[in-house]
Amino acid sequence: MHGIQWLGYTLHFPDWLTVFLAQGIGGGINTVLPLVPQIGMMYLFLSFLEDSGYMARAAFVMDRLMQALGLPGKSFVPLIVGFGCNVPSVMGARTLDAPRERLMTIMMAPFMSCGARLAIFAVFAAAFFGQNGALPVFSLYVLGIVMAILTGLMLKHTIMRGEASPFVMELPVYHVPHIKSLIIQTWQRLKGFVLRAGKVIVIVSIFLSALNSFSLSGKVVDNINDSALASVSRVITPVFKPIGVHEDNWQATVGLFTGAMAKEVVVGTLNTLYTAEDIQNEEFNPQTFSLGEELLAAVDETWQGLKDTFSLSVLANPIEASKGDGEMATGAMGVMGSKFGSAAAAYSYLIFVLLYIPCISVMGAIARESSRGWMTFSILWGLNIAYSLSTLYYQTVSFSDHPRYSLVCILAVVLFNVVLFGLLRRARSRVDVSLLATRKTPASCCSSPAGDCH
Repeated sequence: MHGIQWLGYTLHFPDWLTVFLAQGIGGGINTVLPLVPQIGMMYLFLSFLEDSGYMARAAFVMDRLMQALGLPGKSFVPLIVGFGCNVPSVMGARTLDAPRERLMTIMMAPFMSCGARLAIFAVFAAAFFGQNGALPVFSLYVLGIVMAILTGLMLKHTIMRGEASPFVMELPVYHVPHIKSLIIQTWQRLKGFVLRAGKVIVIVSIFLSALNSFSLSGKVVDNINDSALASVSRVITPVFKPIGVHEDNWQATVGLFTGAMAKEVVVGTLNTLYTAEDIQNEEFNPQTFSLGEELLAAVDETWQGLKDTFSLSVLANPIEASKGDGEMATGAMGVMGSKFGSAAAAYSYLIFVLLYIPCISVMGAIARESSRGWMTFSILWGLNIAYSLSTLYYQTVSFSDHPRYSLVCILAVVLFNVVLFGLLRRARSRVDVSLLATRKTPASCCSSPAGDCH
């Protein structure tokens, strides 16, 4: 980002254009690149498990359980991968044969709690639950699994009716994979992620960064509190009153907006906004900027991050280690505690963070693996589930404080979902689930260098 700022200064770009390019395009690239090592390692180990013969046996063991959802045992593998990152989980659904099964798996994948969400859970657990923080974090993981299962059952009985395809396979013999084969498969999959999902990530990043860098009047702002994103959030915040986010807690709404870009930035956003002092954007002096020093610093930071990722402390205490993805100052934690007001409101907010819009990396992967229409459906379904469950939880817990209001909210949520379920059942005959089958013909699929049939 500083490199783009330096380039804009050198070429005498207007300030608004420099900010747009640095925060938008630069921010989008910064969102994609940190995912590359994680997803690359995920693909490497996934390829190892596939080539060794282990993955086929895991799918065979889980087949009977997955049949209850109308899915084959092979769908279990990409869903488990989702606990690391939802992007390879979505893209891993291409290993399924039937378009219906691939699409159902893609719709279920965003509910698996990824590592980025764990960083948010860890900070809130420390702020509101103290020594008992492990229990609410574990319950959120279980909730994500339950909602993925319920989503599969809903799709099976509404717009994606049908039974799982017969799961007949010959179990391969265990063997040590060839290193060359692993490298080729990993490279093909990683390149596909960067080229496909990266396009969507950069575009959405430009939009969100523009809202965060400019005011509603179009002026460049130094204080995030004056940005268009903050102004819009103040207007939208009353919508989240049923889930426990009060009107003066507009910072939590901004966190939801930035979390749509990448869940990793939620803690940083809340830390900035809950700080009492006016936080100015980081000053940049192009005259003292050194591209070489910046590159060396980036390499050093990357190497340190890799060492921390594979350290023993991660295995000993993953919740504590996840705080490294984003820490919050003590003062900001105090402000956050007073803004939310109770642990129930904070837990309701975490339910919403768990289930609402996946990050733009996942949205890009869904759009590429299915279509923009199914990406929109996934977003809307996630928003509905997140809002409904958060409202039901918070209004039930705080029912004694405002019984009439809570009763109205609960009845409204239940009625809306009953009507929605009925509409989905009626719409099943008009839904096209063959979109994925048209991506490649069998001939071109089999001729792919990586053998990754879409």
